[in-house]
Amino acid sequence: MEKRYQVFVSSTYEDLADERNEIMQALLELECMPSGMELFPAANETQWNWIKKVIIESDYYIIIIGGRYGSIHPDTGLSYTEMEYRFAVESEIPVIGFLHSDPDQLSAKKSESDPESRKKLAEFRKLVRSRLCKFYTTPEDLGAKVSRSLVQLKKQYPAIGWVRADTISNLSNSDDVLKLMKENAELKKKLESYTKSIISDKSLANSDDIYEVEITYSVRQGGSSSGPGKKISNNTTTCPLTIDKIFSIIGPTLLKKQNFYFSDPLSDYIKENYKGRIQENHIDNRIQDIKVTNNCLERIYIHFKALNLINWDGKNWRLTETGDKYLINLMALRK
Repeated sequence: MEKRYQVFVSSTYEDLADERNEIMQALLELECMPSGMELFPAANETQWNWIKKVIIESDYYIIIIGGRYGSIHPDTGLSYTEMEYRFAVESEIPVIGFLHSDPDQLSAKKSESDPESRKKLAEFRKLVRSRLCKFYTTPEDLGAKVSRSLVQLKKQYPAIGWVRADTISNLSNSDDVLKLMKENAELKKKLESYTKSIISDKSLANSDDIYEVEITYSVRQGGSSSGPGKKISNNTTTCPLTIDKIFSIIGPTLLKKQNFYFSDPLSDYIKENYKGRIQENHIDNRIQDIKVTNNCLERIYIHFKALNLINWDGKNWRLTETGDKYLINLMALRK
């Protein structure tokens, strides 16, 4: 039974007119039904309620962010675009974001001049980056990426969709068929919500949040550059790393599907990048045996498991499907 999918396209309007045209063309070629702010040229409270209704009725949600933050709601202090995005996420609509890769290069008429709006735009970009997103450079590049991404999104998150009534073989049972389809979709959402309920907790650190990685090291006196010398003391300190940075350090090793401890790549990274700073506090002695503490490693295991980025298969730690995609998005080379 052939389906059509409704896709809500959210963005600021005048500065992204060309980008929206490319997306609309891409969606039509995929036989999807685009909807968005073209239906609501002026934003007010009455139309906001209607917009929420259309979002809920949509199968998928696409957000495009360029260099403008958009019109701000007088009560929430957020742009209508950000309000739409937050509502789609809260409504558990499958969401994918597309961000301009270099907004600083956009022309003045397509960029925010107000410092407060620029700050809000930066925070909004960070919010969208915390979920599935891609970067684009031109309207044409955006259209191509939307086409490929939506095909994958439909595979990963099958939606109810829409069908013509005359394509249902037994019209007398069409209500029952649609009821079952709706119940099936609701059960899938409940299952996904259950498995990701912890991740929805906004208190979990992610992305650019800093985590103080606890390490131990020994201070030694005498001996050669490679010899042990005399141990003076064992010390503990912390090294600040973002959650994304930690994941980018350990992720490639997980891709090799080896049984290993996170301390291998993480401790190696800290030795290479932080040993000089630690040495500054022990000028007359040598620093050796730098490694991440076991307690810290255990917290990192649990944290990335809570974010649904890794899992334990009984023998080894593995990237989940979400973790694999997140790592690719995190480390892939940009133009």
